[in-house]
Amino acid sequence: MMTENCISFNNVTVKFGSATALKDVSMEIGRSELVAIVGPNGAGKTTLLKAAMGLIKPVRGSIKILGDSPAKARDRGIFGYVGQISLYDDRFPLSAKDVVALSRYAKKKFLERLTQKDEKIIYDSLETVGMSGESQKRFGDLSGGQRQRILIARALAFEPKILLLDEPSTGLDTVAQETFYELLVKLKNEKGLAIVIVSHDIGAVSRYVDTIACLKEKIHFHGKFEGFLSDENLKSFFGDKINILVHDENCATCKRKNIGNI
Repeated sequence: MMTENCISFNNVTVKFGSATALKDVSMEIGRSELVAIVGPNGAGKTTLLKAAMGLIKPVRGSIKILGDSPAKARDRGIFGYVGQISLYDDRFPLSAKDVVALSRYAKKKFLERLTQKDEKIIYDSLETVGMSGESQKRFGDLSGGQRQRILIARALAFEPKILLLDEPSTGLDTVAQETFYELLVKLKNEKGLAIVIVSHDIGAVSRYVDTIACLKEKIHFHGKFEGFLSDENLKSFFGDKINILVHDENCATCKRKNIGNI
């Protein structure tokens, strides 16, 4: 059981001009918790991550990250961030190891070299995600799933307490997605990380997360996935037309939840 909150949102409202992106968002995420923030496009999911990292300031409410403000937590190196794999160019010239090393250089002064400690952290991060044998390959030559593992290793090399991932499985096939989410569960259990995944795909993440938070400007639900699968919750969040396909842990059978006509 989680005994301490890593992330606390308290009645957070974020606006861009007259447009409201987040409204009265309250939510707590504990240590060693894997939570998915789900919702349609434009629901405020990425804004939520940016607010947590102190990149966007709320007009109302407060955010605490391990007791600090988001900006102070960012300065302490609390966060590891992984964006969408589709945003990276196939021609990216660095090796896999070089990509991971970028996190260590971010902690250095200008022209300061990596130490043996840095090299060990880089190697350990690659080993943790099962990519030490591919470290010299060009990042752009790796498969989508391998690249995503390297980006996770880069985040780990920053030695974070919290991992934030924005649509991390976009562009990955079903097998690569499952392998990727299994890696996140391993990191949560072995490293004690709080992991927040932004996703629009409820079915894909439902097997792996501890809790799911459904966001559309407000938090409409935050709890165990099974608790969300009521007709009332689904209708209030998605409307009358939805089809959710959820695989069981053996991927041999599935259950389908239908609301209205598809």
